[in-house]
Amino acid sequence: MAKSKNEAKIKFTAETGEFNEQIKKSNNSLSELKAELKLNETQMKATGTTVEGLEKKHQILSNQLTASEKKTEALSQKVDKAAEIYGENSDEVQKLKLQLLNAQTAEEKVRQAVDACSNELEQQKSAANQVESATEQLTSTIDRQQSELNQLKKEYSDAVLQYGETSDEAKTLERSISDLSGELKQSKTALANAADKADELDQSLENVDDSADNAGDGFTVLKGTVADLASNGIQTASEKVSEFIGYLGDLPEATLELRQDMSTLKTSFDEMGFSTETAKNTWRDLYAIFGEDDRAVEAANNISKMAKNQQDLDKWVTITTGVWGTYQDSLPVEALAESANETVKTGQVTGNLADALNWSSE
Repeated sequence: MAKSKNEAKIKFTAETGEFNEQIKKSNNSLSELKAELKLNETQMKATGTTVEGLEKKHQILSNQLTASEKKTEALSQKVDKAAEIYGENSDEVQKLKLQLLNAQTAEEKVRQAVDACSNELEQQKSAANQVESATEQLTSTIDRQQSELNQLKKEYSDAVLQYGETSDEAKTLERSISDLSGELKQSKTALANAADKADELDQSLENVDDSADNAGDGFTVLKGTVADLASNGIQTASEKVSEFIGYLGDLPEATLELRQDMSTLKTSFDEMGFSTETAKNTWRDLYAIFGEDDRAVEAANNISKMAKNQQDLDKWVTITTGVWGTYQDSLPVEALAESANETVKTGQVTGNLADALNWSSE
């Protein structure tokens, strides 16, 4: 009996090698895709939910679903082969059926995630199109009103010539012209206000640039980030044109604190012999992961004080972002950078750096 079972095992192993290879390949793909998805979610947390970010997420989830389906199919074939060799009620078949059930459950979860992402992507695309659609709709309305007004004017001229200015026909057309011209004026005013708000934003930024002496070099560093901030504002306010206009109006004041932080950052990097471009790039790298202005600025300031060259800066950016990815708020990266800077000065390991060393394997 033992010999027969051993022979069955050998036969089963030989005939399921292809299935095992597919399961292994699928598991490797799923691990890689899980890491990609985590990175994608971290990036969207920092930059906001965008159509581009959701499209990337949808692609990753779709690839996960494909890998899950291949794994499930391979396990299903293993179950069939085990039933053929060991028997339908064997322990081997029951164990494999449990694995198959778990794989099917995981596959269904991924399928639901794909569907949810598809819905979110459609909603985001629809929201992004609403600003454009509202502008186009208003422009179309103005064109229609202007055309109708021109036609009414022609009819009024004809009525005056044919029936006289005091005729009922002329007075009726006169009232229609008055009402329609009022509506046309309102439409043109609304469109002009939207354009003016955009122009005011441009002028406000120019004014800030002119008064850069009051903010140090913060605006120089900030220039590279304003487009991103405006983009995020458009994404979150795209449901209503009025909300978008309000965002544009508030942007200069909203960026005041950030410009001041950037000025401090520029000064810190200048003192250590680094360029404004280096300060900006370091802050951007940190902000892309942390998603918080203050945290990125504070960490960048401390990093600049420890770095002697670009390689040192890159190394510390990697360290702090890696710590954030692993420990999040359990080990605040700005505090880690500060304690590392203090350690360099005193030669004594202090604060969060001590925690980082205790928690890590290196």
